[in-house]
Amino acid sequence: MTQYLIAVWDYAAEGEFELSFKQGDRIKLLEKHNDDWWEGSNQ
Repeated sequence: MTQYLIAVWDYAAEGEFELSFKQGDRIKLLEKHNDDWWEGSNQ
């Protein structure tokens, strides 16, 4: 089952493997490595 998350704040990526997003953006969860590190893509 595909899971989507809604950003609650803006975030500017600081590295090439980070994702920038704005508050309210819909983010598709690709993989949850642990409670602190998730992988996603902007939708």
